[in-house]
Amino acid sequence: MRAKTITLTFLFCIEVALAYDIDEKWKKEGDALNSKYGSTGATTDLNTVPGYKGTDVPETQYYDKGEGYVNAAIEDAKKNETASYINTASAQRPKIKIDPKKDPLFKRVDAIEEKAHSLSESYQGCQKLPVGSDDITKYEKKSCFEYGRREQIAFSCDRQLLVSCRNSNAGETLPFNSNDFTITGPAFAMKERGTNIYFGSETNDRRGGCSNYTNTITFDVKSVDDIVEFRIESFMYDDRITLSLNGKTIFEEPPGGCERGQIFTKPGLDLKPYLKAGINSLTVVNLVAGTGRAWINLRASRKSRCDAVESYLYACENGKNYQEAVLASSNCIEGAETRNIKGTLFTKECWRFNDNFTQWEAPVYTKDPLCDELVQKGCGVLSNHCIESDPSYCKKREITYSCPYQESARFVDLCGDQLVCPDGKCTKEYQEYQPATEDFKKAATALEVAKMLSKELEPEKLSVFKGAYKECKESNLGFKNCCKDKGWGLALGITECNSDEKELGLAKESGRNHYIGSYKTGTAIDRRTYQSHCVYPSKLAKIIVEQGKQQLKKGFGETRSPDCSGLTLSELENLNFDQINFSEFYSDIQSKIDSYQEPDSNQAVAKFKETIEKKLKSLSKDKS
Repeated sequence: MRAKTITLTFLFCIEVALAYDIDEKWKKEGDALNSKYGSTGATTDLNTVPGYKGTDVPETQYYDKGEGYVNAAIEDAKKNETASYINTASAQRPKIKIDPKKDPLFKRVDAIEEKAHSLSESYQGCQKLPVGSDDITKYEKKSCFEYGRREQIAFSCDRQLLVSCRNSNAGETLPFNSNDFTITGPAFAMKERGTNIYFGSETNDRRGGCSNYTNTITFDVKSVDDIVEFRIESFMYDDRITLSLNGKTIFEEPPGGCERGQIFTKPGLDLKPYLKAGINSLTVVNLVAGTGRAWINLRASRKSRCDAVESYLYACENGKNYQEAVLASSNCIEGAETRNIKGTLFTKECWRFNDNFTQWEAPVYTKDPLCDELVQKGCGVLSNHCIESDPSYCKKREITYSCPYQESARFVDLCGDQLVCPDGKCTKEYQEYQPATEDFKKAATALEVAKMLSKELEPEKLSVFKGAYKECKESNLGFKNCCKDKGWGLALGITECNSDEKELGLAKESGRNHYIGSYKTGTAIDRRTYQSHCVYPSKLAKIIVEQGKQQLKKGFGETRSPDCSGLTLSELENLNFDQINFSEFYSDIQSKIDSYQEPDSNQAVAKFKETIEKKLKSLSKDKS
């Protein structure tokens, strides 16, 4: 209740001050009247006094009667119609129930009481208090997480080998045609008649004195099993003829003379038993004396071979898709067999398999309960990004929401025992000068950190306060020591120092360097000592990185290869700033405060008087 007491006391003081101002006004007017009409020894005409009504007025009956005028007023109120109405209305009017949770009078009570309590008992600075009943909507970012998981399952599929024919006429019986044969040797014509093929000539177009005419007919057989028929239905010759297939004689005249004086016609010969897979050769030797001929009528047919196309038919359990899974093992359940596919024989080691697969199920995601709470509160999704991933799915995702909340449209500053000075313009009449309090130093440091974050943030790496590695060379002579701590602004004895050493020297003077260590190089004769440092953009950045890495259990690396990196945003969020000692930086803040010029006290007093006078004039108008 201490905060409420302070507030009530404050209001009471204002009321007393205002009452004092009013009394002072009427006192001045009374003094003026006394000076004009008072006991100055002169006779005064009372009729000239403003508001004078003589000595016989009704109010004289109450003179020197104590509280008699009060009792008279009560008796008169009983008979007065207006007073009676007021009393009756007061008793009969409906009672108004005030809801302390919704009524504007109580809307800010809890927040004000909480802040006032912390201000009066534990805090010596200032607090902003919400006032009024008007609200404004603001938004804040809140995050929650979504987690993904998935399971591996096993299933099997029946895989059957299918052999089909690319050509639609597979298995049909087709006759040989002239394109299937090639003829070599002297004039031996070839023509098609229906399904038969004729070789040679039916006229005596050959001449010779017991001369041989040799012709070879070649053709290809893919498979003897495909041959339906291959026979010479009839053949004709004059004088003699010898037929052989693939080197085997299938017809030959008995030995004798050349001229036989007639044309011979012979019945058919079955050539199929003499065929072979591949190129076959039918040789025709015609012996002619005088004139002669050779003529063969061949009838041949074959089944059209299957131009095979292989495929597999899958039947998987539970409707699983083998194409989305990984084959673990396979077993043959229908082994080696020869099958006739439209007249063509195919032999396979396995015609049917049982395949076993493994597959990852689709990921299942669950959200934090906080995510549902944020949605129910009307928060909208701003962004989401994966912070822990598997090669094929996200295991942990952060979802950032924008959440609306109501805040008072107006605030006022309530302070402890320190005077609040707008724009820092205080006067010694109201407050003696005091050094900056610890509260002010902390606040100023926090503002400086915020300003630096906006300047030093690297959006690509989401890190801040990145340092730079600098080293310097020490000298035993002292005068050319490029590792000295002071005097760099005078540029004395540093002409032989390189630019990095000069930058390091200036960083030392401004307190922006962190010493890593020293190392030596060279021989015993020419021994050199070097110092390693990390240089940061400001003294404040160095303080945060030094103590931040200490909290995070991170070091600065090796002396000759130090780690001068800054802090990532996630590392910065995990720091406990209350444990960081900024005392090294407070001296910079104090020096800025000490340089402020004290304002003119006379102007402040004049402004105060002007405000009081305006307030008195306003009160006088209200009275009139």
